[in-house]
Amino acid sequence: MSNVKIGSVVLQSDSIDVVRSLCQQYGIHPSKKLGQNFLVDANIVRMMVEHANLDANDIVVEVGPGFGVLTQEIAKRAKRVVGVELDHKVFHAAQDILVPYNNIDLVQGDILKIPNYDLLCIPSNCRDRDN
Repeated sequence: MSNVKIGSVVLQSDSIDVVRSLCQQYGIHPSKKLGQNFLVDANIVRMMVEHANLDANDIVVEVGPGFGVLTQEIAKRAKRVVGVELDHKVFHAAQDILVPYNNIDLVQGDILKIPNYDLLCIPSNCRDRDN
């Protein structure tokens, strides 16, 4: 089980309380229209990462990283993770949560409108993108 640190508060990432707390803190109201579902089960995260067979040379594009629970585990194994988040409030929450990881680049935008080449050529210090 991993923890998420927001300010001075440490929350367990496999708890629904994390999602509620983060939604409240960032003014997020999950949208059915956007198909927002936030991953909270650490066992599912572990299984997903294990089955991905990632190694230190992999570059992973994650669509909808949400609060970064899966993103953090991918980043521990892959060379680089590019997370593309459509919701600007969730994007800003993810930025705050994922600060400790220097191999994660977050892009705020619609994955369907971003050319693949642009995703792979984002400099490491890029944290935002206009549509």
